[in-house]
Amino acid sequence: MELLAPAGSMEALRAAVCNGADAVYLGAGTFNARMNARNFSAADLQEAIVYCHVRGVQVHLTLNTLVSDREMARAAEVIRAAAVFGVDAFIVQDLGMVQLCKEIAPSVPIHASTQMSIHSLEGVVAAAELGCSRVVLARELGMDEIREIRRRVDDALAAVGMENFAQHAPHLLSGGQKQRVAIAGILAMEPECIVLDEATAMLDPAGRREVIDTVLRLNRERGITVVLITHHMAEAERADRVIVMNDGQVAMDGRPRDVFAQVDELHALGLAAPDTVELLYRLQKAGLDVSLDSLTVDECADTICRALGAAEGK
Repeated sequence: MELLAPAGSMEALRAAVCNGADAVYLGAGTFNARMNARNFSAADLQEAIVYCHVRGVQVHLTLNTLVSDREMARAAEVIRAAAVFGVDAFIVQDLGMVQLCKEIAPSVPIHASTQMSIHSLEGVVAAAELGCSRVVLARELGMDEIREIRRRVDDALAAVGMENFAQHAPHLLSGGQKQRVAIAGILAMEPECIVLDEATAMLDPAGRREVIDTVLRLNRERGITVVLITHHMAEAERADRVIVMNDGQVAMDGRPRDVFAQVDELHALGLAAPDTVELLYRLQKAGLDVSLDSLTVDECADTICRALGAAEGK
C-alpha cells in the first residue's frame, strides 16, 4: 500500500515526507485543480523533486484540469520541464493532456485523476487503453463497488499470467505482455465470447506464443469461446474448428487436421498449410507415401519415420 499525501507548499511537502509519505502530489502553474493552494513555481518544483528523491519519496504532478486549444502549448512546456526535473507521474483529467504526456514524456507514468469521474470497470479499462497505469476512481463510488472493480481486475490479470506486472508502466511491457493485458481488460468484463482480430500481428514468435497460450488456457479452463482471426497457420492448427474465408464466403470448414490436409485447395486460395503439413506435402509429391494429417512436429516426425521404414521394407 502507498501513502500518497497532498502538498500545497514546500512546508506541507516537508511535513508529509517527514511523517512517512511514500509519495506526494502537488500542482505547478495553472493546470491543476489545487488553485487554493500556494502551489509550486518551476524552480520550486525542481527543488521539491530533489528533496523528495533524496529521501526515497516520489513526486506526482497534478495536471487535472480541462485544457483548451490555446493553452496546449503552455501545458506542453510544463510537461516537458517536469519530465526533465524527474517527476515520477502525471495525474491527468483531460484526454488531450493524456496524449500530450505520452508524446512528450513517454517514460513518465500517467494516472487518471478522480476528476475524470471514472466510476465503472469499463471506464477503468478505457483509461488503461489510453495509457493510464493507475486510475483514481470517482469519489461517489462506495467501498463495495470499488472492491468489485478491484477483484475483477486482479482476477483478469491472474487469468493471463500478468498479476506480477500490475504496477509496471505500460511502455515497459513487451509486445506480447501488452496484448495479454489487453485481453485481461476484456476478461474483466466477464464475457462469454472473445473475438480477436489478428491479435498477434506485429509480434515476434515469443510474443505470439504468449498470446496464443493465454487464449488456449482461457478456452480450456474457463470455457470462454474464442474466435481468432489470423493468417498464422501455426495458431489456427491449435483450434477446435477452422473456417477458411474467401471473398466473404466460407470456403472450407472443419477440424484443423481435415482442413489443412487439403493443401492444393489452400494453395488455390493463396494460403499455406502449417509448416509440418507443407513438408509432408512436398515429400508426398516426391513419391513418399505419407498422409497429410500430422500437425505437430512430433506427429510429423513419426509419420516420416514410419513412411521411410515402410519404404526400406519394400
